[in-house]
Amino acid sequence: MKILTAAYACEPGRGSEPGAGWMWIREIARRHEVWAITRANNRVAIEQALASEPLENVHWVWFDLPPSACFWKYGAGGVRAYAYLWQWAIGGVARRLDLREHFDLVHHLTLSSAWTPSGLARLAKPFVWGPLGGLEQTDPRLRSALRLAERAGDAARWAAVALGGFDPLAALTARRADRILIQSPAAACRLGRAARERGVGMDSIGVELRHGRPVSSGPDFELISVGELRPHKGHWLGIEAFARMLDAVPRARYTIVGEGPERARLEAQVARLELTNKVRLLGRLPREAAMEMTAAADLMLHPCLRDPPVYAVAEAMAAARPLAALDAGAMREQIGEEAGKLVEPTDEAETARRLADALVELARDPARRERMGAAGQRRAAAHFDWRKKGERLEEIYRDAIAAYSAGRERATCAFGSA
Repeated sequence: MKILTAAYACEPGRGSEPGAGWMWIREIARRHEVWAITRANNRVAIEQALASEPLENVHWVWFDLPPSACFWKYGAGGVRAYAYLWQWAIGGVARRLDLREHFDLVHHLTLSSAWTPSGLARLAKPFVWGPLGGLEQTDPRLRSALRLAERAGDAARWAAVALGGFDPLAALTARRADRILIQSPAAACRLGRAARERGVGMDSIGVELRHGRPVSSGPDFELISVGELRPHKGHWLGIEAFARMLDAVPRARYTIVGEGPERARLEAQVARLELTNKVRLLGRLPREAAMEMTAAADLMLHPCLRDPPVYAVAEAMAAARPLAALDAGAMREQIGEEAGKLVEPTDEAETARRLADALVELARDPARRERMGAAGQRRAAAHFDWRKKGERLEEIYRDAIAAYSAGRERATCAFGSA
């Protein structure tokens, strides 16, 4: 088939949505001829990757908004506004391409949220939207632990998500979608009837299984967290929990991989708690290096206050690493009941204490960690393997085409009987 995709975020060798956009396109191209609309500033990274890994079935379409719109790209809110405009503006590009290529199906990949529209909905073609996420909110019990500016930003994000429910373009996108891929309960709740009638569970991330190091029963204990240094990622909670853990596991060490605006705050926290010989803030690493460090750790700590399913957690599961995480966002849906220890959040001090207790409990029980790691790897193979996701997507495409054809037949019959 000829398939038109849209991927605002698309960059090889990255995690999160940029990496997902690249991997989805690569997987679809195994079976179909693909046209991929993406941003022009992704071009250098994509062409460098193509030099070593050609994707013969992919035609790249580079598109950005006019230079006069680039002022939107400054600041987090501006980036979201720019992405919103870009995702609707691609409708014109898609129409021109369709006049020439006559696509069999269109699929909006990234950015994907139930509160922002897709210009691909403007085409009279079978339309797949998602996987959708991005609606998770900070647990109210932990919101008070954020600084004033962070609480204001969190409230602004909540307001934007809430207002998105009244966006007619997002509503049109939901009505036009023949199949909606949904990766979190929050997205399903927002879409309501559309999710119940046309929704399909599908995570946006995928991994390849790898070997982690054997479970250690010695006194040394390596803990790792991977994620941007932003308030909602909760690294400050992780450091506090680690400090409490040291009384029971004195030879533990904690590595945090990631970069972001919280670095100075976290460095000050490490110094205040006298943990400079125990905690390493490594900054951003190449994805392969981060995965190797994850596979070498004893346990991954994911103290995020809100998250959809995330790459770092999936990669820990793929490497048979056990997890400790807050029971927030979509972590329960991603980890399941057996791959990790989920801690219910309360206030800041109690949550840090509960996380510390979970870390001590797991550090003292290598057999349980081994069972958790094996369960996580099985779950990763079942839910996050890219080849299996590609096979499942084939079924979804067939369903979307059938649903679109049935809808046209009903419309024709209704028109004919008028």
